[in-house]
Amino acid sequence: MFSFWFFAIFKMDKDLFLLKKQILEKSSISVPTPADCKKIALLISKAVSRNVSETTIKRLFGFAKTTHNFSKYTITSLHDYVSEESYFGEVEIFKTEKRIELLQAETKAISLKTLNNIKGKSTIRYDYTVKREFLEREFNYFYKKDYVFCSYVAQAGYGKSIMLAHLVEESFFGEYAEFKDDLLLFINPHMLLDLEGYDYNIELWLDNQLKHIVPEGLVKFFNEYIEPMQRKLVLIVDGLSDVTLNKDNSNKLINSLADFIFSNSRHNWFKVVLSMRNIEWLSFYEKIRHSAYAKSKWYAGNYSSGEEFTNIPPLTDREIDLVIGNFPIDVSRINPKTKIQLRTPFYLRFYYELLESDKDEAYFTDLTYYELISKYVHLKVNLSEHYTEKILLLKKFICLATSIQKGNAVEKAALLNDIVTFKDAYQELLLHGVLVEEKHYGGVLPIEIIRFQQPHVFEYFLFIETIDKHQRQVGGAYLQYIDANYENSPLALKLLQWTVRYVIINDQSEALIKLIQHDLPIAEKKYFLFFIAEMLESRGKDKQFYYSNFNHAEVHETFFKQLLNFDFTDFYYKSTLKSLAKTSQLYEQKFVYYVLLGYIYFFELKIEKLKDVINELRKLANPDDVFCRKQIEALELILEFITGNADYIEKTPYFLDDEILLEHTEAGELNTKAILSYFCYCVVTLFCGRNDAFIKATDKIYSKHPHIFKRRSGLSLYLLIVSAFVHLNQDMELVKRLTRHITLVKNSIGDHFHSFFYLMLCLLMSIQNILKGNLEQANIYLEEGLVIAELKKVHYFEKLFLLISIHVYNQTGDFETSEKNAYRLHCLVERKKISTRNVLRLMRGIGVKSDNLFAK
Repeated sequence: MFSFWFFAIFKMDKDLFLLKKQILEKSSISVPTPADCKKIALLISKAVSRNVSETTIKRLFGFAKTTHNFSKYTITSLHDYVSEESYFGEVEIFKTEKRIELLQAETKAISLKTLNNIKGKSTIRYDYTVKREFLEREFNYFYKKDYVFCSYVAQAGYGKSIMLAHLVEESFFGEYAEFKDDLLLFINPHMLLDLEGYDYNIELWLDNQLKHIVPEGLVKFFNEYIEPMQRKLVLIVDGLSDVTLNKDNSNKLINSLADFIFSNSRHNWFKVVLSMRNIEWLSFYEKIRHSAYAKSKWYAGNYSSGEEFTNIPPLTDREIDLVIGNFPIDVSRINPKTKIQLRTPFYLRFYYELLESDKDEAYFTDLTYYELISKYVHLKVNLSEHYTEKILLLKKFICLATSIQKGNAVEKAALLNDIVTFKDAYQELLLHGVLVEEKHYGGVLPIEIIRFQQPHVFEYFLFIETIDKHQRQVGGAYLQYIDANYENSPLALKLLQWTVRYVIINDQSEALIKLIQHDLPIAEKKYFLFFIAEMLESRGKDKQFYYSNFNHAEVHETFFKQLLNFDFTDFYYKSTLKSLAKTSQLYEQKFVYYVLLGYIYFFELKIEKLKDVINELRKLANPDDVFCRKQIEALELILEFITGNADYIEKTPYFLDDEILLEHTEAGELNTKAILSYFCYCVVTLFCGRNDAFIKATDKIYSKHPHIFKRRSGLSLYLLIVSAFVHLNQDMELVKRLTRHITLVKNSIGDHFHSFFYLMLCLLMSIQNILKGNLEQANIYLEEGLVIAELKKVHYFEKLFLLISIHVYNQTGDFETSEKNAYRLHCLVERKKISTRNVLRLMRGIGVKSDNLFAK
């Protein structure tokens, strides 16, 4: 009797031992742990559709106390799980090749579902997007080396999904794809949501997805059949950051992913590609940072940068050109600044929408940038759910940022109460990439930081907060606030540009006039005026703008006071004139802009453009207006002068002797017409060598406007320099005094002494030194002037400097340089189709009497 019970107990223990071994084999577990019992219980329950508890499995493997034998229900369930019929029987049905083929078809179907989902969500047409050049190189290197996983990390909107979609199409699904024989499993955030039913266990989820093909488990199948064939499984997990989970479940997912990767890191057939944002990557990195082995299996890529770790480089110019080549625009016309902005992929969508709305994109300033930012904020904040809560949260962020004065970043702890209050709004701001969380490791413990992903979005909300503080009124107090709080900061100009956009869109001409008059450093002022002009041009595309209460005439009159400094060599000056000429509605104001453009084209020796300006002026001119008639006559004389037409010699005396241009102006305060009248008369006297006419004109100007030389203006400075020229062969002592005074003015006004006046001063000093016999000093001024003239493309001055330098180098015996400059002059004359004959008359007219000066 004893032997019977002993035999029965021994047989039962042996059966349980074999059962446990079979359960472990089917579950792909070599050495069980208490944590594995939950996974095994879940696998059995799903396989046989009967509930087997985690405690029961722990009792089976000795991790829990056993007080009674297992029930028949439990034993039957365990046997069904590992039985020949349900497990080994099915394996025999499929041949290995057939199973691999089925498995590849199944994984491809899952991957195509992800691929089509990405294409459907692409913010521009998917066929407009391009593959990333860097990724192909990076992935090939990773694939062929002994790494297990790589990560592509960047903030929202950097094109991670599109980038991976192109990689999958090119490398796995294409007809000549390099890795088309491998098994690819490309999964998206929606698929990852299914993990909740598997306690976020990725391996368990994968086994369940593919159990009808590999019931023994994916890992075991690959170890037995795929690894000997030297094929791989490539798992690409896209959009890990887009899975909306609470913190606990998010940690479970990250832990499960890390465990799955490193539990299989010894397998040669296993490769994983992860795509996520920075904050999720930092959480993942915490799992491996202390393991040298784990980090040795990670390929970080060649583009990692920053404390927050980002390894996706901006779009290259070639990639941008390929994308924009599909847009309704000529790529060559795109502003370089806009192109820099488009290196961040998410702006491509808004740029495309901007082009589709029929707005001109060819702005030189960053006006397009402001439009793109505005569209981005409108979509991501204004049109989104929880709009009010988001605005309140962002306003609190701005208040904190301005109070601590650390720019676009605040500590999360400082915003914690508001984050808890507006939890859903905050999560959406993170999900849409408006805000980002980062960890900074400056001390013993990491500090959690919140910042705007895009600094320019921060600038937008800073502007909103600033203007709200002033009840949306742009006046002296508002401008003083910006000057006081953002002195020597680039934010000052950014806030002013946002303000310009705001007041123009809202037809606030009085506020715009204050902005035009606002004092700024000269370089910023030039750009700022150009920005305003382009903003007016853009707004002018809406015809209703001209029927609003906006005072166009007063705005343009304010511009005149800023633009009559004769900065003819400056790019922004010319561009501002061109934009304003398009927006002005009054013919007489448009006429002024074209007159100034005419002088610019003369100094640039752009003959065809000068002809176009003259034709335009004829259409705009009032034939009874002395100012209009004489300005056109002056530009016609200048055109004949530079083209070598001898008719100007006969016409000039009539123009100069008819002093109506000087007489029609009113005494007292100088206005726009008076300044341009005096300027054009003096220009003609200078070109014709009529020093007597110039001296007579300046006497009349001084008698009408006795304070003209007490105030620094473009006209007064021009008259001083030309006065020095006309007295070169008459009164050298007066020339010295004038030169000394001009130099003092130059030193005192700094950058306000712009390149046009400096070129005139270089010309004056070079001729003055030639007449003194100081050729070395003359050559210094000539070379400096020639460099500036070439750089600024002021070809008229370039021609003058080349002419004089030929003489100087001949006199100093440097015939080689003289020959080079003679050839350069010849090329310039041929290219611009101009004459030097009249220029020689000009040089002699201003006092250059050297017999050998023009021998060459």
